[in-house]
Amino acid sequence: MAFSPKDMDGFLPLLSTTDTKAKLTIAMNLINYLGDPDNTIECSDIGQFIDSLVPWMQSSNNKVSQNGIDAMTYLVDRMAVDFRPYISTVLPPIIDRLGDSKEVVREKAQLLILKLMERDVITPQALFEKLTPAFSHKNGKIREEVMNCLQTTLTE
Repeated sequence: MAFSPKDMDGFLPLLSTTDTKAKLTIAMNLINYLGDPDNTIECSDIGQFIDSLVPWMQSSNNKVSQNGIDAMTYLVDRMAVDFRPYISTVLPPIIDRLGDSKEVVREKAQLLILKLMERDVITPQALFEKLTPAFSHKNGKIREEVMNCLQTTLTE
């Protein structure tokens, strides 16, 4: 199985794999693909692509989770305001990743949230309205990281 497709449609069937090693290889190729501004992000079904990437962000394997968040961050960066319809799909898993035991995963989740605001996908006010329930989340780490996100937003 080739893990190095030439377009977004080529990556779509690969996102459903359950093999962790394959996921890591696919993720690196996807991140490299999305990081190159010359590569198109047109896809026959970008909604399905994003939906297929969400389980990667939710993975219990921190490297898979981290790569899923990185790929989503690149998508947000490339799609900008066109990413708006997918906020409700992506935001809850990102909030959950704010409580991850690995600091690098929490940092990547923070960066994705900040990228959503930076690329005008969502206004800071609308974002914090969606983040308000996280301030009373049962996981104290999530509460702390949402507060850190608020601080970062106010200082930038």
